[in-house]
Amino acid sequence: MRKVRIEMKELETLKKRMSEDVEKVKQEELEKIKREKKALEARQKNLNLVSNTSKREREEIEQLKKDFSKFQADSELKQ
Repeated sequence: MRKVRIEMKELETLKKRMSEDVEKVKQEELEKIKREKKALEARQKNLNLVSNTSKREREEIEQLKKDFSKFQADSELKQ
């Protein structure tokens, strides 16, 4: 009977230790996921800035092309 109690106590101790280990790993993984999410959000923000800048530059180039074509047409009419 005494042996059974000792084994039960060891089992409970082992169960508690395993539970603590699982919780520790869980917290570490959550922190890792949070860091990765933050890094991904920062990259996405940078990509959006680059994309918006590129879009604005493309629009500006198109406008300059139109202005240049109009200027050429006006200059040909004057000649």
